[in-house]
Amino acid sequence: MKKIAYLLVVAGLLCFNQAFADDLSPTDDAYTYSRSANRDTNYGDSLVLDIGKIYSSNTTQSYLKFDLSSYSAGIDSAYLYLYQNVGVLPADINAYSTSNSWNENDITWNNQPSTSGTPVTISAGSGIGWYSWDVTSLAQSAAGNSFSLALTSSNYAHMFNSNEALTNKPYLAVTGITVPEPVSTVLFIMGGSVLLARRIRKGRK
Repeated sequence: MKKIAYLLVVAGLLCFNQAFADDLSPTDDAYTYSRSANRDTNYGDSLVLDIGKIYSSNTTQSYLKFDLSSYSAGIDSAYLYLYQNVGVLPADINAYSTSNSWNENDITWNNQPSTSGTPVTISAGSGIGWYSWDVTSLAQSAAGNSFSLALTSSNYAHMFNSNEALTNKPYLAVTGITVPEPVSTVLFIMGGSVLLARRIRKGRK
């Protein structure tokens, strides 16, 4: 009986602590442009996400939003992946957690959410290819909700594929913790109880 009880406990722990992983596409993504003539222009349908200075005096920022509603039990890891198609010079690119009060069809430089806190920073080279940011610490506070990121740079602009691109689209690689559905939990407990009861009855005969 002790062995069965032990197995039930172990199985229960495994049932209540299962990791699952997904590559999430953004629900929204866009960039904004500080040039005076473009401050109210929306770039939600652009094929690229611009980040950094353009013509030295103006700058661009990019925003991405992901749905983390399936991760209410918690997040183990989260990595943002962007595919760079243009990068003139190496540059530090910062990823900030930001407000969800925007969407890709309306965001402009003049109404974009502000950035705050400590960013996750990587150095992006000039080569074409994938770059990643470990945004686990930022995503964990957004578990169960929408999760928005703002990407900025004080260096010359780099261009990454947006979700509107035909290939190599941005994504968030997430590993989270899930719990079983209530019905599954009840069935598991009932099955364990039946096994224990049968074992006890056999021992008494």
